[in-house]
Amino acid sequence: MKKINLFIVFILFTSTFFTFGQLEHADYDWEGDPELSNIESNDTNVAFVYLKKYESIEFMDTDEGFKEFVLIHTKVKLFTDRGIEGFNKVYLPVYGEDKFLIEKARVINSKGEIINLKESDIKEGVDEESQRKYRYFAFEGIDINAEIEYVYMFKRSPELTGQLKDIQTNSKIINYSFEIICPQRLVIDFKTYNTDLEFQYDSTLIESDEKNRWYLEVDSIEGLPKQRSSAYSAELMFFGYKLSKNYYNNSSDLFSYGELSKMIYSSLYENLSKKENKFIKKLSKKIDYADDASEFDKIRAIEEFVKSHARVIDANFNNEVTLEDLWEAKILNEAYAMRLLLSLFEHHEINCQAALTSNRYDYKFDGEFELWSFADKYVLYFPDIDAYSTPENFDRLGQMNYNLFHNNGLFIKVVDLAGEKFGVGNVDFIPKNDYKKSGDSLVVNVDLKNQSFVDVKLDVYHSLNGYKAEYIQPYFHEISDEEDAKELKESLINFLDSDGEVEDMEVENLNIENYGLKPLCSTGTLISNKFFEKARDNYLFKVGELIGPQAEMYSETERELPIEEAFARHYDRTITFTVPEGYTVSKLEGLNLHEFYENEEGERIMEFKSVYEKNRDEITVHISEYYTEVHYPLDIYKDYQRVINAAADFNKVVVIFEKQ
Repeated sequence: MKKINLFIVFILFTSTFFTFGQLEHADYDWEGDPELSNIESNDTNVAFVYLKKYESIEFMDTDEGFKEFVLIHTKVKLFTDRGIEGFNKVYLPVYGEDKFLIEKARVINSKGEIINLKESDIKEGVDEESQRKYRYFAFEGIDINAEIEYVYMFKRSPELTGQLKDIQTNSKIINYSFEIICPQRLVIDFKTYNTDLEFQYDSTLIESDEKNRWYLEVDSIEGLPKQRSSAYSAELMFFGYKLSKNYYNNSSDLFSYGELSKMIYSSLYENLSKKENKFIKKLSKKIDYADDASEFDKIRAIEEFVKSHARVIDANFNNEVTLEDLWEAKILNEAYAMRLLLSLFEHHEINCQAALTSNRYDYKFDGEFELWSFADKYVLYFPDIDAYSTPENFDRLGQMNYNLFHNNGLFIKVVDLAGEKFGVGNVDFIPKNDYKKSGDSLVVNVDLKNQSFVDVKLDVYHSLNGYKAEYIQPYFHEISDEEDAKELKESLINFLDSDGEVEDMEVENLNIENYGLKPLCSTGTLISNKFFEKARDNYLFKVGELIGPQAEMYSETERELPIEEAFARHYDRTITFTVPEGYTVSKLEGLNLHEFYENEEGERIMEFKSVYEKNRDEITVHISEYYTEVHYPLDIYKDYQRVINAAADFNKVVVIFEKQ
């Protein structure tokens, strides 16, 4: 981070003599005598609308150095109690001890009365966990159909390496505007996403103030409703911007991925002291694996050694803290974990590349518009075996954080040229997981020859592998309470019936060492009264519920977002039951269901298929379901809906045991 800050200083201040201009919005104010708007809503689901969302950013030379001034002006119409609750408090950013240059707020109640917030209505607090200060407007006198309005301005160190800003929210915006103003010598680049809107250049400030201005103004933006199984944030209209040129010193292509690659290489590889290198060599000798271990096994052994000893946390450490200090304290942040892991891989002659990407649910990494904000998550890539991991605590080789794959990333390859090493960046794709390696297998046997329809015993085998086990295997060793551990184990069986009783439970491969390598396997007997219902002399057998609860995607509202799933996956289930003495079985044809979708290449990328076979008094149902992709475009949503709802439809299948 220190090198980045020095780089910013260099590109902005190659000369110390700049004329300090006048802040463009130093005297900004709201409307003097506002009237209540006539905007209405009869939809009870609409809690509020934004009447105004305005943000102005101005970069200026000041006697304190180069600064960024941020002006926010927001006005909101509130329609429901939920809307009022959401805006009772409005939190403001706090940057060090700098005071706000403008800070005011008011309420216009439903009668049109104006209530200006007093200074005492602007509160301060401290977050107990982070110890960071915060300020907020505490609004009073809000009622339904009232409007709240607030304006504030603050200054901070300039953020020029790349910023991402949402244009859209899940609520309607009546008037939206954003602008950036900067000295004439600087050029800002912009790119918008999920919209045809583009930034405009305003030349009116050039002659008068020697300033550049870019702006985006929109009269009305419809809210984007949140929809399940979507990358909602990444689908919003948003934009990115960054400083690209400084004409004063003829600097161009600023804050490129190439420059970022050099800095990341320096921070991860070059800043280790002799003492830290000696310490790493000492640690390296403690890592144990078989002489004939594969590269995959070596990497897993190194990961396990580091991550089982030190917890990787989200924190910043001052420069005086050493790697050895952190190791002894059993904590690392991601940057230190990367440095340690990369050094250990090098000591063990394992080819590893550092990479950076984004959370695809927030923003998709853009390889063309080189914005450093996209590169905020570390990835470890092993080109010799084409596999991935991350420095995160619970990730392992082959089981990286699934929020990061199916996304582009910046890969930093170490190049040795005449004995001099440096980092070269290249944008490449991080592929999704293999659906065959993340699955859920279930076998249920119900022998009705030797038991009644009350307190029915079901023999259950349930296994999870890959990402389907990610909610248990990586974390089970963290559970210290025996009752909690027992409850979690039993959930592998009683997910079929939470009121059922589990007997003869056995579980294998629970711990993180098995994550992605061995399936989590459970066997047991479930005693349940959920699946049979008496109907005169007959019994209804809710056999469809033996695959467990299923997600439904029935909706009356139109789908607006493509499908984005966490990971590709498969399900294999087998249900076997016998027909009890003195009964016949009917409605078996309902057990046959089949839905699938094939893409333009003829590849079957999702399918649900259930089929039964009858052998005398024994019926066996085989159910297969899989989704090979994590992203399905909007134009095949109805096909996805059809396939996934087939599982929900199977859930409703009932066969009848009829008394002879």
